[in-house]
Amino acid sequence: MNAYNKNFSVLLFDLDGTLYDINNGYIENQKKKIFNFLISKNISSEIHVNEYWNSIFSKYNQTLRGLQEEGHIIDEAEYWKFIRQDMSKYLKNDSKLQVFLSNLPKGQKKYIFTNCNEKEAEECLRCIGIDHLFDGIYGASFMNGKCKPEKEVFHQIVDTIGIKDYSKYCFFEDSVKNLDVAKSMGMGCVLIDSNNKFQNPHIYDCVTSTLSNEKGLVTEFPKLYLS
Repeated sequence: MNAYNKNFSVLLFDLDGTLYDINNGYIENQKKKIFNFLISKNISSEIHVNEYWNSIFSKYNQTLRGLQEEGHIIDEAEYWKFIRQDMSKYLKNDSKLQVFLSNLPKGQKKYIFTNCNEKEAEECLRCIGIDHLFDGIYGASFMNGKCKPEKEVFHQIVDTIGIKDYSKYCFFEDSVKNLDVAKSMGMGCVLIDSNNKFQNPHIYDCVTSTLSNEKGLVTEFPKLYLS
């Protein structure tokens, strides 16, 4: 059988910047909350907080993990609650996204695959009105100290779901480095590039500015709809 004709069994969706617009203000709000958290815990001074955050995030790909790796004792529940507050101010019911997700082949399992904590990820999905359309959430607790783009967490999620053929997975993500790993492992990849900046197609099968599209990806990525 031609590889193109193989349908996807599992769809993995990133959360931030993938299921809502990266420019809607919520991610910027999270960053401000992270800075406030670092200052309030005397981890960094106000004048150096941006530099400090950039250094740990670029090294560890997740702020909480970076803080823990650097030896800070952090109450994880407090951290996630603090930085993820105000989501209802930025995330609204998205009927077009609901249509896109609902129109995908019924046999495909859909999961959230995010570096965010599961509880807060679920709250985000409820704000958008799509929590009922997913079969589960794999987030920070599931990764247990690891995070995307480490290959270990991709292997972990595949082992947990139980479908060992990586070509049966399609990953929706706005992070190029995360997609690069998924593509190297044989997954289908859809890049959400709301700013239309990325032009390197070797790491994705399809690029779209948003998933909030009533027509979905029928024209751009017909393989997604094979059942």
